[in-house]
Amino acid sequence: MKLSQSQDRSAMVLSTSTIYLSLITLAVTVSAHIPALPIWITTVATLLILWRGIIALRCARGHYTTLPSTGVLLGLGITIAGGIFVTYHTIFGPQAGVALLVLLLSLKLLELQHQRDARVVIFIGYFATATVFLHSQSLLTSFYVSLVTLVLTVNLIAINDLCGSMTMRHLLGVAASLLFQAVPIALLLFLLFPRLDHPLWALSDDTRTGVTGLSETMTPGDVSRLSQSNEVAFRVTFEGTIPPMGQRYWRGPVFEITDGQHWQPSRSSGTKENLELRDHPITYTITLEPHQHRWLFALEMPSAAPEIGSLQSDLQFLAPRPITQRLRYQLTSYLDYRTSNLSSVARHRNLNLPGGINPRTRILATSWAKTADNSRVLVNRLLTYLREEPFYYTLNPPLLDMQQPVDDFLFRTRQGYCEHYASATATLLRAAGVPARVVTGYLGGEYNPLGGYLLVRQMDAHAWVEAWLDDDGWVRIDPTAVLPPERVNRDSTYWSEQPSQVLTLTGTSEETMAKVLHNLRRGWDAFNNRWNQWVLGYSTQHRDELLAQLGLHGLSDESIALLMGGAVLLFLSGLMFQLVVRPVRSHDPLLRDWESFCRRLARAGFPRRSDEGPLAYAERIATANPDLAHRVRLVARLYARLRYGRNAPSSWRRHLRRLMRHN
Repeated sequence: MKLSQSQDRSAMVLSTSTIYLSLITLAVTVSAHIPALPIWITTVATLLILWRGIIALRCARGHYTTLPSTGVLLGLGITIAGGIFVTYHTIFGPQAGVALLVLLLSLKLLELQHQRDARVVIFIGYFATATVFLHSQSLLTSFYVSLVTLVLTVNLIAINDLCGSMTMRHLLGVAASLLFQAVPIALLLFLLFPRLDHPLWALSDDTRTGVTGLSETMTPGDVSRLSQSNEVAFRVTFEGTIPPMGQRYWRGPVFEITDGQHWQPSRSSGTKENLELRDHPITYTITLEPHQHRWLFALEMPSAAPEIGSLQSDLQFLAPRPITQRLRYQLTSYLDYRTSNLSSVARHRNLNLPGGINPRTRILATSWAKTADNSRVLVNRLLTYLREEPFYYTLNPPLLDMQQPVDDFLFRTRQGYCEHYASATATLLRAAGVPARVVTGYLGGEYNPLGGYLLVRQMDAHAWVEAWLDDDGWVRIDPTAVLPPERVNRDSTYWSEQPSQVLTLTGTSEETMAKVLHNLRRGWDAFNNRWNQWVLGYSTQHRDELLAQLGLHGLSDESIALLMGGAVLLFLSGLMFQLVVRPVRSHDPLLRDWESFCRRLARAGFPRRSDEGPLAYAERIATANPDLAHRVRLVARLYARLRYGRNAPSSWRRHLRRLMRHN
């Protein structure tokens, strides 16, 4: 059976250079997923790409090497699926699905031999590139995805360049031109397409174990070394003066239930404490990064819950569902406040301690309670104890005896970070008869003058204590703040406030370089924040505001869809009109020079017929005008050899160009 022309082209064997380009393209595509994939998946994908590259290299050197058989590929595919199932306990879902797609795409390279195989690989590569946004939508990720898309398009054009006449520069030019033509349509879809209130997917991130940050429970002493994370927790823009460092307590999860070892929040609802707000209000806007929990953070103490959240009985804000995408909300807080109306249920809950655990702590607290006139005197006694006894702040504390963790901390190790001190303080207060609970959140934040906002990172995570004093209500107690500076190990940045102005470039070369890098990080974060607000934060409300500015206020989604479709149709019509009215300029430099040469001959009275090849055209001109015979014949022969022959010296192309351009 005779193959059609399209079938024949699809069955064409790829050249070695095209195979190498495809391997490089797929390596770049797979590399975009490396941060989100287990190391074994990246290793297997790399080995599969190298395997196909070695086969291509051996064939280029004359050593015929066959591709793996169907049975081998089937066995590898089953093994890969099994490995994915063992790692993710499923082969479905975003994470497992992306990992399976990356490995099967790499496996497909072992079938890469014909043009149709290359097309399938490229089209799957486009899809795999889009799945990168399941893990991250940052500015850097978007830039890298755009680069990968350009490389894939270059490879697709090269596959369809049957003559192999296009140089890499011209391949890049054509690919960039195609992508540039898609930009207006993409921009129009971005601006007008209706937004979903919630994403279609949500990826959980369990990679924060052992780093500074917040969790749903607090267990001091179960991690012997706590590393610091520069990951952004949220950004804050203030309307007015920013509070000083020591007053930036960002309230988060509150822990009221303890078994002597672990702390967890109370799940029961109760009467909210009355708030008496004093001093001047502070209004600010928080841009919260997704953290897969319901917590909403606020500067103590907010006057009311944001519209997207609710205020719990323990004065913690919760969203109705986990935060899986970046969220912005506005609050007003008062630094000077007083609470009242502690219910009997809440008092009992915040005095409760399990029996038989931390007996030495109970004895110490009872002795203080007997000699203290009131709860405030007892609190001062506790803080004096922490300040005068040899307690140390460190992120590298020794492990505690988890049977009696508070006793072990107070009387043996005396080393720990904020969770150790908060847990011990709350336990001592409860044992002495003072209601107490642990509050976690963040303390401080670094002001970025380039963006005009406060940046709070995961390394700013902190824990403190609230004690109920009968005359003052809930009072914040930060036990780590009373430790003398000489007993604070400098493995923590909690104790030093970052400067609020752009760093000047003075000092030693090392200091200057550190300041330059710090300024660059600030600039990048400010730029990334703009990206988050203008692009990732673009919502239906922003779309409606844009339409109102254009005089299209109140349009329904159906009307917007018709408007968008009409605009896209108009744009495509304009492109088609340009293609019809203006001739397409060839991106092949050899063909472009030949067409220019033919146009000059046509102006001299020798137009080329559409069915006339270069050699026949030259012979007709030589017969009609012997003066042009030598030059025209030489140009036609060189062009035919370069155009249709193989392995022509590069010097011939330069010589032909001089002959063509010579008047």
